[in-house]
Amino acid sequence: PVTGRPDAVERGALLVWLSSARATPVDSAISLLQPLARHVEVLSTTRVDAAARFKLCTNFLVYGGVQLLAEATSLAKRCDAGPKAIATWCQFMCPNTFLAGYSTKIRDSDFYGSEAGAPLSVGSKDLHLIWEMLLSTSAEDGMTAHDFKQAMPTLAATMKNIARALD
Repeated sequence: PVTGRPDAVERGALLVWLSSARATPVDSAISLLQPLARHVEVLSTTRVDAAARFKLCTNFLVYGGVQLLAEATSLAKRCDAGPKAIATWCQFMCPNTFLAGYSTKIRDSDFYGSEAGAPLSVGSKDLHLIWEMLLSTSAEDGMTAHDFKQAMPTLAATMKNIARALD
C-alpha cells in the first residue's frame, strides 16, 4: 500500500508500506519502489496483510481528521467565526498536510470539484473494513462491539456521519 496522490509518483514522494510472509520478496520490492518514494518501510516479514491493515489505519487518520475539521467548522460557525477561520488556522498550524487541504475543501464547500480525496463510498468501505478488523481481533483482548464503540468514538461517529451523507 502507498500513501500519496498520482502526482507524488512523478515527484518520487510516495510513502510505501510493505509486508510479506517472507523477507525475500520485500527486499526485492524495496529496490523497485525507492525511486518512487520518499519513504519505504517494511512493517512485517511474517504477516502478509500487515501493510494493508496499516493502510486502513492511515486512512482512518484522514477520515477522523476530516470529521474533526467538520466539527470544528460547525463550532466556528456558531461562534460567528465561520469556516474561513478554521482553514486559515490549518494553513498556518499544519501547512502542507491533509488537514490544510481538507479545511480548504470544507471552507469552499468543494466536495466534488477536485480529484484530491476519496469518494464517501470508499470512506464507508474503509471504515467498515476497519470495524471488521477490530471485531476479528476482539478474541485477543475480549472486547465487544459495544466496547469498541466506547473506546473509538471517532470511528463510530465518522461511520454514522458518512452513512447519513450517503443516504
